[in-house]
Order: sequence, then C-alpha cells, then structure tokens
Amino acid sequence: MMHPETFEQIEIPLSDLGPASRFLVEGGRIRVLSHEGERVSASMPEEVELEIKEAAPHVKGESKDAQFKSATTETGASVKVPPFVVAGDRVVVATGTGEFVRRAAKA
Repeated sequence: MMHPETFEQIEIPLSDLGPASRFLVEGGRIRVLSHEGERVSASMPEEVELEIKEAAPHVKGESKDAQFKSATTETGASVKVPPFVVAGDRVVVATGTGEFVRRAAKA
C-alpha cells in the first residue's frame, strides 16, 4: 500500500483485512491505525464502489419476494444483485457482508 499524501510504501498482508480483502481494487483506500510508527490494524471502508464484469441473466419467476442474481465484480468477487443490474454497471457493496447496497451514481 502507498500512503496517499507522503507516498510512503506500507506493507500490509491481505489476511489483515480479512474476507473484505476480496473487494480491494488497485488504487483503493484502506484505513491503517498506527502507534509510534508501528501498524496496529488495517481495515477496509464499510462500502466500496465496484464495476460489474459479468451478470447472470434475470429469470422471471412467480415469487413476490425480492429476487437476486449472481454477478462478478472487477475484483473477481461474486455478489448477489437485483435483476436490473447488468455488466458494466457500477454498484456499491458492503465490505463486511458482501451484500449489494445500491447502484452507484453515474459520473
């Protein structure tokens, strides 16, 4: 990792980020807590914005319950998304649960 202001290189094992590390993208930000120059902890933000690379087609059913389909993000992580999400869309995912939060605002 690189500090965004000092450009200092910081080595952080992905295992320190836990399962949320599957949502880490190039240039993404993480929180690092240090004390007297020693890293104490590292964590992902609560939500990240990711591009959907592949999305399964929506199969219309007779269920009145909310339906979700599988999709693969730019990091390779699999998430469940609503039927209206297609490849190329940007979505917000909760890193703690891996759940779809919302479609990201278009720039």
